[in-house]
Amino acid sequence: MAVVWGERDARSGGMKRAGRGIAAVLVLALCACSSPPDPEEQTVVRVGETRLSLRDFESRFLISRMGGDPDELEDPASRAMARNRFMGQLVEELLVLERGRELGMRPDPAKLARAVKEVSEGYPPGAFEEVFARQAVRESAWMRAMESRVMVEEVIRKEVGEKVQVSDEEITAFLQRERGLPPGAELAEVQAEERAVREAAGRMLLRRKEELAYRKWLAGLKERYVIEIHRELLG
Repeated sequence: MAVVWGERDARSGGMKRAGRGIAAVLVLALCACSSPPDPEEQTVVRVGETRLSLRDFESRFLISRMGGDPDELEDPASRAMARNRFMGQLVEELLVLERGRELGMRPDPAKLARAVKEVSEGYPPGAFEEVFARQAVRESAWMRAMESRVMVEEVIRKEVGEKVQVSDEEITAFLQRERGLPPGAELAEVQAEERAVREAAGRMLLRRKEELAYRKWLAGLKERYVIEIHRELLG
């Protein structure tokens, strides 16, 4: 019996030691879980389910300043103003991206490649790489920003651009107003206007209508999605 009790005691002691070990591991795990998160990874702005971390915000802000004077925002007040203004631009972008996510859209690889080529070819040979080094911008972050730009353009084209048109009657009425002709005046001369003039007027009217339609559409997105901005993280 003594031997049996000894084995039981040994097992009991082993279980106690194992229990203390598990408890110690749990304490360490809880300590790790309760450690403060990396401030750079905290969400600085959220639109619907689309989030942007402080780290990404800083990268995007630097990218927005590419090609500019790095010392231009040395003044704290000027820097704070620029960052808050940029936040407003980002919120608008994130609204469009959230709509694109909702629609299941993805940036077109071919259009992304063309956009990257257009930007890089706008610099003299070697200057594009120098800008990355001077502004301390990572190329991977820049590529993500370009993906967002292409995505934004695609969503706006689908949601706004494809739904806006300008009729011949609108062009004629516009040219009438430009000539100072009263409504109902003889339209023969206006309608016979050179094609180039009518096309230019049509493009201008289209831009105006697209801008109005875009603003109305964007206002709808602001009502549709929850927007959270943690300006206290911006410093």
